[in-house]
Amino acid sequence: MSIERKKNGFTIVELLIVVVVIGVLAAIVIVAYNGITSQAHNTAVKSDLANFAKKMELYRVNNGEYPSNSTELENADVKVTQDSYLIRNNFYYCRSDDGQHFAVGVWALDSTRYWLIDGAITETTDNVYGSSTCDQLDPHAHPVNVNAFGYHNDSSTWQTWTE
Repeated sequence: MSIERKKNGFTIVELLIVVVVIGVLAAIVIVAYNGITSQAHNTAVKSDLANFAKKMELYRVNNGEYPSNSTELENADVKVTQDSYLIRNNFYYCRSDDGQHFAVGVWALDSTRYWLIDGAITETTDNVYGSSTCDQLDPHAHPVNVNAFGYHNDSSTWQTWTE
């Protein structure tokens, strides 16, 4: 008389192999997802900059010069995709003294930085805050400090002109 054993399940080795394969697949998906979301944020930032340039041109046509402060920027009806930017040092605007040139420096969520200078967008590795943004207006006379910025560190909120 022989005793026959029935296999009712998987061995521990088989289960471990399945768990490892699922883990590898999950890691691949997470890396791909992070890359796609980063690319989406950068695309949103570039779109914001292109729209900003159009709004600035429209403002200049209507008023003879680009906005000089946050109140005028608010009147220009500028909006940005706030979730696509770093929480601080994120969106700086400066205009020349004669009001005929402007520069914007932004930090995207993944720390990619962009300049928008008189409507032209370029990626940069430079610091984009404060006086660095204003320096992009050289040789045109410009303020030493930035005219306006998007995220207000003192109140931990975005400026109303960005909403």
